[in-house]
Amino acid sequence: MLLLVGRQCASSTESFIAAMRELRHVTLAGDRTAGSTANPQTFMLGGGWSYSVSRWIEYTANMQVIEDQGIAPSLVVPASPARLSEWTRPGARLGDRPVRSGARIEADGPVGWAAYRAARA
Repeated sequence: MLLLVGRQCASSTESFIAAMRELRHVTLAGDRTAGSTANPQTFMLGGGWSYSVSRWIEYTANMQVIEDQGIAPSLVVPASPARLSEWTRPGARLGDRPVRSGARIEADGPVGWAAYRAARA
C-alpha cells in the first residue's frame, strides 16, 4: 500500500505514519512530515508575547526523534500546485486507470508499481 504523506501531516497523524511505516507492505510517498508531535503547552509572557514547550518527545520504532525532524518518505514526490492540479483534474489517469479521490495504489493490486512509475515519469 502506498501511504501519501507531506508537510501538512502533523501531531497524531505522524504517530499513525510512524506505526504504518513499520508494516512491510506499506511504502511512504510524498514529502517529509511536519515534525510536530509533542502536544505543546503555550505560556503567556505579557506584552503579547508567548512561548511553547513540547510536553514529550515522540520516537519512531527505531528511536528516531519525530519532533522538529518529521518522517521522511521512502519515495520522494515533491508537492507543487502544478502536480496537485494534474492529479485532481477531471479525467486524470494513473497508467490505464482513472484516478479517484481516496484511491489506493497497491504493489500487488490492479494498479501496480510499474503503472505508478510510468504515470509519474
